[in-house]
Amino acid sequence: MANGSRKTGPVAESILGPVTSDVPISYGQKFAQKGGNMIYVIDKLAAKGLKGKEAQLKKKGIKIIDKTK
Repeated sequence: MANGSRKTGPVAESILGPVTSDVPISYGQKFAQKGGNMIYVIDKLAAKGLKGKEAQLKKKGIKIIDKTK
């Protein structure tokens, strides 16, 4: 769970960036690669860093579900 603009960078880095101890939640990528599921619950401000990156997200097999629509 993440909310607010201060989480914009960390959320995007944890999903799109490399696995690193600088962003501990990025280790979830390893879990997901082994068949697990990671679920992020974030508000629009925290998701702002993912906007326009749909192609990268799709390539990684990441689905975005917008419950605000």
